[in-house]
Amino acid sequence: MGGPASLSRGSRVLLLAAVAALVVTTAPSVCAESHQIKKLVETPVRSSLLAQLSVAFPSVNASCQCSRQTQQVVRAALAGRLWALRWVDASARPPSGLLSGNVNQLGDYDECLGLDAGDAVAPEVSSALPRPSGHQTSYCLASVALDVPDDADSALGELSALLHSYTPFRSNFSDPGHRVPRFSAAYLGVCVPASCTPSEVQAGLEAVLNSVAGASEDGVSVRASVTPEMCRAKDQSPPAEGFGAWLARTTLWWTVAAVVLATFIDVVSLDGEGPENLLRYTNCLSMRQNWRRLVSTSDEQLAKGEVAVLHGVRGVNALGLLVAHKSVALLYEPYVNRTPAVAILGMSWSIVGRVAILYTDCFILLSGVLAAKAILRQLDRTGTVPLLRRLVDRYVRLTPLLAALIVLCTLVLPGLGGGPMWGMVVEPHAALCRRHWWRNVLYIHNYYGFEDMCLTHTHQLGIDMQLFLAAPLLVYPLWRWPRAGAALLSALAAWSTGLRYGVVLEHKLSTIVYFGMPVSQMFKTASLSYILPTHRLTVYIMGVALGYALHRVPASFRLSSTSASLGWAFFATLGLLPVFGPHHAGTPTYNYDALEAAQYAAFAPILWSAFVCWGVFAIARGSGGWLRDLMCWRGWAVFTRVAFALYLTQFPVFFYNVGSTRQAGFYTIRTLLNIGEFTVIFIISIILSLTFEMPFQELWKIFNKTTEGDTNKENRHIAPPPSDFNYRLACIS
Repeated sequence: MGGPASLSRGSRVLLLAAVAALVVTTAPSVCAESHQIKKLVETPVRSSLLAQLSVAFPSVNASCQCSRQTQQVVRAALAGRLWALRWVDASARPPSGLLSGNVNQLGDYDECLGLDAGDAVAPEVSSALPRPSGHQTSYCLASVALDVPDDADSALGELSALLHSYTPFRSNFSDPGHRVPRFSAAYLGVCVPASCTPSEVQAGLEAVLNSVAGASEDGVSVRASVTPEMCRAKDQSPPAEGFGAWLARTTLWWTVAAVVLATFIDVVSLDGEGPENLLRYTNCLSMRQNWRRLVSTSDEQLAKGEVAVLHGVRGVNALGLLVAHKSVALLYEPYVNRTPAVAILGMSWSIVGRVAILYTDCFILLSGVLAAKAILRQLDRTGTVPLLRRLVDRYVRLTPLLAALIVLCTLVLPGLGGGPMWGMVVEPHAALCRRHWWRNVLYIHNYYGFEDMCLTHTHQLGIDMQLFLAAPLLVYPLWRWPRAGAALLSALAAWSTGLRYGVVLEHKLSTIVYFGMPVSQMFKTASLSYILPTHRLTVYIMGVALGYALHRVPASFRLSSTSASLGWAFFATLGLLPVFGPHHAGTPTYNYDALEAAQYAAFAPILWSAFVCWGVFAIARGSGGWLRDLMCWRGWAVFTRVAFALYLTQFPVFFYNVGSTRQAGFYTIRTLLNIGEFTVIFIISIILSLTFEMPFQELWKIFNKTTEGDTNKENRHIAPPPSDFNYRLACIS
């Protein structure tokens, strides 16, 4: 018995000896490895933004929990802990190329929000400093502004100009940033403990950056802004939804389901056979049937010159606005070569995009043309205008797509993604629409200011609806008393011109987006002039006059070659003046002049609209040569059928891509003409048009035919409503 017991004791002794030897030989290796890691990461960690914030937080009276957790993360990072190193790594750091405009450093949004207490990370080097279970991360995108006094020396001024990329827009933290970027600020992504409030992060950043920048008595200082909207935690809950949101979401998806079901029935089940009523409504909702209507170019109206050219004018201007709006969205994006890119955009030729208000004037003019033609036909037939019928007709044709877009941008789009700038360009629009959607569906949103508008790009619909309501009051005097009516319209046009001149001069506004324009001035111009129908009335009246001329002048009328040549030369000169005349406003050396801005706001729309009116009339009456062939191309008819949806869709797509941006890119001309992005916009526009716009238009036609059939039994004098073409084309883009 003694033998086995003795052997057991001997075995234990040998085991202890082996363990001791293993510890002796392994411990130095582990310690050496740990020491190497600490030595490797010490300098980067100590110079990191988070480490400097950990020092600054106590000095700015941040909460004990925020300061303590930040310091714990930094100590763990210095000890080589992987979870802490990832935390430090997620924040922005100074890059190369600052003088080329590479000042927007977004950090690593996904790495920051991917850090949570439940993460399975790689085996740690040491059991010391384990990750505290209560540490949750928050990603904040801070706005940072470097203030340099006006009397600074030339070298400092040039340095500031390069860092700010020559400031194509001047802004303050208080300026709205959801529609136009605050270009004067740089953006820094910071990954901090969720216990740190935005105000604490802001105070800490200001302390750190002023210390690094050496803010001193020479007046140079750094300001920071961190708002709750620009901070995001991983498990952040979406805003609470009430019954109205539930009802809107349900209606949206039921509409989609009805369209899908009707398409399925149309394609698979019935194949043209079945109950008449079911087929009729299925044909209204079916995407296949609406696709055929969308791409059809067999309409007899397309052969008429005046109709075809209106399609062309609208199509060309819609494409011009698409590129102009894309250029605005680009200014949100971080670029490593932002300063050289802005230098290119600061050349004289950029004025073509800076006078984009002229392109929207074209849509208002077209609306006046179509309204006048429809009303004049009605007056010639019956001598009266059915005001209520026109209003309801118009409302039903415009509202379904607008309402669908509001629901999508408010309740659906915010949940489809995320990113550093998501809280800057996507969520603010959703928040505004939650509060003010009703203004849009009543078409009065343009009277409540640009900064508080749900989907700011829809302001044109409000203007158009209000001018549409006023159209009978403008057209009837012209039809009943041509001379007196013309005098009345001239007086109203002069009054509108005077309004623009006076308001721009008094409030120092500008309808040209000149180089260095303050964002506040841009919003003020929109609210006090650009989105008001009284200020756009001049162009609408010119459209009414053109509609009257097209209605009264026989289609067989032809201009002589001499008259046509002189007319094109004269009116082309008028049209080029407002486009290229203020070319100096696109350069960094431009100095704003209120009198010059007032004169431009008053007379530029008249000159441009005169050129468009001449072009439409001349082409409609057989003049124009190759330009006539281009503007009367049948393909424009297909394009303009989705132009309304295209206009509504482009900004949500632009802002989705801006909000999803994770890192700085390199700007080229292909960045502006992004064919892939434009293709996505066209595809979404077609889908929305086939799902919401065209089905409701077809259903409304059925309703009109039914009510007309019942009414005509009693009154045969009721004229049919204006053609669907008139209403579709008059939907302002």
